[in-house]
Amino acid sequence: MGRKFLSLIIILAAIAVIVQGLHSREKAQAAKSQPRVPASIIEEPGSEPPAEAAIKTVEQPAAEAVKEVSAQVQPETVAEEVEAVAATEAAAGEAMASVPKEAETAVKAATEAVASETSAAKETSTAKKTVEASPPLAIDFTLPTYDGKSLTLSNLKGKRGVVLIFFATWCPSCMAEVDQVKAFVEASKDKNVLVYGISNQPKDKVDKFIEDRKINYRILYDKEWKVGTLYGAQRIPLNVGIDAAGVVRYYSGNFPANTEMFIKVLTDPLAGDDMATAEK
Repeated sequence: MGRKFLSLIIILAAIAVIVQGLHSREKAQAAKSQPRVPASIIEEPGSEPPAEAAIKTVEQPAAEAVKEVSAQVQPETVAEEVEAVAATEAAAGEAMASVPKEAETAVKAATEAVASETSAAKETSTAKKTVEASPPLAIDFTLPTYDGKSLTLSNLKGKRGVVLIFFATWCPSCMAEVDQVKAFVEASKDKNVLVYGISNQPKDKVDKFIEDRKINYRILYDKEWKVGTLYGAQRIPLNVGIDAAGVVRYYSGNFPANTEMFIKVLTDPLAGDDMATAEK
């Protein structure tokens, strides 16, 4: 409300200035033409010229309006308006100041998300490189079985094809392929192929797994996961097929679906180039 009154005062003041200008101009023109004015219309002494009377007719209402508006606009009201404007500007300043902080927080969160995704991508890339860098010849090792015996891989070279399955009983994907592995064991038992599971879990858990799932292949105990590390088993399950010559022919997280071809690859070195067919 205070701003509107101030604007009205300015407008009325401008009108007063314009009227004053017209008044001065009228007086100047009247002075120039005075000698030619007939005596009959010369004002009597003490009388008010018509132009001045007309100007006062405009000036007086304008002055009264200005006075009325000025009376209504109290200093306290103007001060309150000024304080309100200042408070609004301060609030706007605080809001603008908070924007960079919120933006910084959002950028930080996005950066952390990207870093997390990058870390996961690096981990996947590392696992992939480990697989690709796996030696063509199987790494020899000796591990105990959970039933008190032991296995040295090199003792089977030239005699049997071997399948190593790195797993854990808490791994859903590992448990999902158990029946497929058992079926493969039955199909290959007369084909010079041996299957070994490899775990680092306590004996009681593995014994229960063997009993509950009626496992028909031996489980090796890799307590410190040293052999798992040698074979790049950062993720499980990991299935490794080694032929009778000791060469790694299959290396994947999925057990081969083509049993016949898998057996052929493990027992016939000349079939090694056809290993991809075993995955179908």
